[in-house]
Amino acid sequence: CWEYEKRWYPQARELPELLPAGREHLLRLLTDAA
Repeated sequence: CWEYEKRWYPQARELPELLPAGREHLLRLLTDAA
């Protein structure tokens, strides 16, 4: 589960900026689990 908390933390970065890093993190987790 990945929550985007911009609603509660206005200073949070915009979601499109975060997606590539999130994708890489999830791919790394999947690769390490294989």
